[in-house]
Amino acid sequence: MKSRVVGEEIEWGGGCRLAPGGPWLPVGDVFDKIIEEAFLHYEHSDKTSGIFLPNGARVYHETTGRHLETASPECSSAREAVKLDKWSEAFVCWVAKIMKEKHDTDVVFYKKNTDGKLDNDATRGCHENYFSEKIFGEWLKNSDNILRNSITAHTPASIDPEIDYFILFLITRQILTGAGGVMLYSLKNGKDVYEISPRTNYIDAIITVVSTSSSSVGRPIIHMKKEALSHDDQYFRNHLILSDANMADLSIFLKFGTTSAVIEMLEENFWDRRLCLYDTLEAPKLLKAISRDLTLNNVPIRLRDGKNYTALQIQEKFYRNWRRYLKYTNQGGEKTEIAEKWQEILSRLKVDDERLYSQLDWKIKMRLIKDFMDKKGLPLNHEKVINLDNVYHSPDPELSFYYRLKNRPGAEFESLVDEGEIFEADKTPPENRAKLRGYLKKLFDELDLVSIVNWEWVTFKLNAFVTEYKINMVDPRLSSVLSLKLPINAASISHLNNLRPGALVI
Repeated sequence: MKSRVVGEEIEWGGGCRLAPGGPWLPVGDVFDKIIEEAFLHYEHSDKTSGIFLPNGARVYHETTGRHLETASPECSSAREAVKLDKWSEAFVCWVAKIMKEKHDTDVVFYKKNTDGKLDNDATRGCHENYFSEKIFGEWLKNSDNILRNSITAHTPASIDPEIDYFILFLITRQILTGAGGVMLYSLKNGKDVYEISPRTNYIDAIITVVSTSSSSVGRPIIHMKKEALSHDDQYFRNHLILSDANMADLSIFLKFGTTSAVIEMLEENFWDRRLCLYDTLEAPKLLKAISRDLTLNNVPIRLRDGKNYTALQIQEKFYRNWRRYLKYTNQGGEKTEIAEKWQEILSRLKVDDERLYSQLDWKIKMRLIKDFMDKKGLPLNHEKVINLDNVYHSPDPELSFYYRLKNRPGAEFESLVDEGEIFEADKTPPENRAKLRGYLKKLFDELDLVSIVNWEWVTFKLNAFVTEYKINMVDPRLSSVLSLKLPINAASISHLNNLRPGALVI
């Protein structure tokens, strides 16, 4: 699938205070007010399942953790994913502002996955979604069966090599995409450390159908999400829950860009079969070990050839695989940009180039924390250091340590999207199913129909007591009403055209 749709879900940390000086409570305690304000502010929004906004994004209350969650609309490129990620920051800043102005309620948000305490109940997700060919789901299901049998038999797993290749990429990808952070091992009689990717400490499985710590095997690297968000006979949805929420544009871009690249190589059967783990069951353990190795050289990763490699060496192999693929397929555009930035960062990681400290989150934050500790004479586990770690992830430019660093005179932080693009993203959906979904919702509002909006379908009816009609949007890549010309939609389209001749011309 050379034209891929990706998306991101961010579970926002933080809290609310209903009165000055009062206790801090979960954001969920004021979520109804947030939804009410969003419904009034955003034209053609829908309160049935959280709220779908005009740009195709969804905002909702995640009841498990009692926090606010934003889900980007379908994005058609890695750069678009960066733009919508930054839009989500602007959205929660607007929420905080409107709640203070209209309800005298303090609301703070942090785009941070963990609090560093190794408590499985104290983590939030930054989940990635990648639409792929249906064969990917078959590889995953087969591999899941093999892994479960291997764990029972205590023998090395030999799963589908395509999935093994993908998992090897994912566990080493963190050297590009980690957010960095303090992990308080001393709470469990260990040594407190700064890590590349704090989220890795909450990942204990490889592939499962559950995504929380409540399961016996724990959170997986790849979550076999039940909601396909498209027709099962057409696409598969890869749902990844192993990564951090990022602030740096380049970390976000590389996360979506390189992962899309690896999935494309697998789909096109253009991948290096030597890049497979010797024992796939070691993946969660290696994921954590790589996170704790700030040198990128001290964790040996054994592959099927019997040799050991570092995470950096393995990422270089994936990059070279992508370069060969682009040359073979004669592709350019953003895919070439992904290759160039991938190579640039890997080259700089080899020598710990100074420019990394304005490019990658884990490098930026590591220096910030070190400089602060040296200046104040504080240990890593001091509450002021922990607060610094948290406030780095504030989306508010006036509070966020990330933005304070980025906006300093002379700072050379890389921006891939500007404020104008982020502002435009508030009302303008991507040119795919997100745009079609918004068009249909607007049509229903004009016809004064009762409607419900979902990712891959919408329903409508004249009032609460008559027949409900459904329109399916089966291809997430398409924005044209022509894509609705399906036998399953015929009756619904006919009914709309009876209500208003020419409402949907197909």
